[in-house]
Amino acid sequence: MTFAEFDRYPGVLYLDPRPHDPVKALTVDLTQRWPELVPYRGLFGAGLDPHLTVANGEGPATQDAAYDALQAELAPLLPLRCHVHAV
Repeated sequence: MTFAEFDRYPGVLYLDPRPHDPVKALTVDLTQRWPELVPYRGLFGAGLDPHLTVANGEGPATQDAAYDALQAELAPLLPLRCHVHAV
């Protein structure tokens, strides 16, 4: 898994995992195994792409400046690479 780019949802700064397909397949497998544990408690339906949340604690008035600064600080550390062995 490689995390090379930042992106944002409203109020959330995250890293975009590539490729998406293994993470999506893992989510499907886990949901089939434990159907009572819906990802994100079902708040976002099935439309939320895989991501690694970096920050989500800022309010609307401060999030852009705070996330811009955090992204600038962390960008030199990218890309991150990892192997997922267990959940």
